[in-house]
Amino acid sequence: MGGLLFLLHEITLNRNQAASYTTTETVSLYYRDAVFRLTKANLKKIFPDRKDEIDAYFKSGKTIPNSVDGVRALIAPWAQ
Repeated sequence: MGGLLFLLHEITLNRNQAASYTTTETVSLYYRDAVFRLTKANLKKIFPDRKDEIDAYFKSGKTIPNSVDGVRALIAPWAQ
């Protein structure tokens, strides 16, 4: 497949809240000169031949893992 998985750190400043900021980690995929947030729709774009498997994964109640290792294990069969 030739993509690169990475964690994207997002910092949000909250001026009117008790906490001064919050952070969010999102696993993203760099593929074909673009960064994709891993969503069901983007997975179908990246792996068009695996649409049925992707639909089955989400219909079973599963969600996208929060770690790079978890996402790697999820997409490994689709990337072959």
